[in-house]
Amino acid sequence: MAVAVNGPQEESSLKYVGPEDLAWLAASSVRWVKKGEPIRLQTSNEQASVWRWLALAVLLVLLAEMASAVHGDALPLRVRWFRQTGGPQP
Repeated sequence: MAVAVNGPQEESSLKYVGPEDLAWLAASSVRWVKKGEPIRLQTSNEQASVWRWLALAVLLVLLAEMASAVHGDALPLRVRWFRQTGGPQP
């Protein structure tokens, strides 16, 4: 297992990077925020909708996990029944 200790000093440089240093980003969808200008998140409605559904799915999984923790004895009984009987037969 490789562990890096005392890496190259130039990787820790905290020099100022201005818009002229990042001119190669001009063709992409990057917007330079000036000093004192408020930062606004610009996202499409489709992306926002996906994040809402993803957040809802995570919430439902967390609720299911809490329910299985509270009623944890029911899950092992079902697993034992499935193993003993071979599960539902078609």
